[in-house]
Amino acid sequence: MRPTRRQLLLGGVGATALVGLGAAGLQLRPGVIRAPRRPLLALDPVAFSVIAAVADRVCPAVDGLPSAWELEVPERVDELMSRMEPGQATDVGRALLLLESPLVSVLFGGPPTPFTRLDGARQDAVLASWRDGRALRRTVWRAATQLVKGTYWSHPSTWQHIGYARPAWATP
Repeated sequence: MRPTRRQLLLGGVGATALVGLGAAGLQLRPGVIRAPRRPLLALDPVAFSVIAAVADRVCPAVDGLPSAWELEVPERVDELMSRMEPGQATDVGRALLLLESPLVSVLFGGPPTPFTRLDGARQDAVLASWRDGRALRRTVWRAATQLVKGTYWSHPSTWQHIGYARPAWATP
């Protein structure tokens, strides 16, 4: 027996509702919230946690260099963003939430897990896929990693490692 038009329509509505519920369920999976060491000025706790996870992957402690967490890079990124125009800081925060979103991850072929819940190797793989992705993902990757790297390498503790000497006129 052939389904009626009404049955097809109701079946489509039901399938859409199931997909919507599944997507909502994915979005409700909480990530790992990292506690900032001082009050946040621009980022919300989730966006702060994402930038902290990105900082862990992009600037780990190696070859005598301190980690980004040791240099309080996530807090310094938050401080830097507090000096941006409010709309820009909001946009960066939303972009970080895209990286955290399990639904967005699934849509781009990634795992249905918040970025902050992934282990280091899987976070590296997700960052690489965003780096190599199309315009939106590449832009989010660039914003997150450049904020972290710029903040990390501007810290005086890293200067000696790259051969930068404090200028004579600068105060210690």
